[in-house]
Amino acid sequence: MRTYRDRTGKYGRWLVEIEDPNTGEQLGDHLVEAGYAKRVDW
Repeated sequence: MRTYRDRTGKYGRWLVEIEDPNTGEQLGDHLVEAGYAKRVDW
């Protein structure tokens, strides 16, 4: 799993690791907004 920081500044881990293959951007925030993933706090 990859650690990340969401827009609120909290740290956690994604249940799944998904990156944009072109930019390497973590897509987790987008998935959370769309309801496909949840942020997991330590």
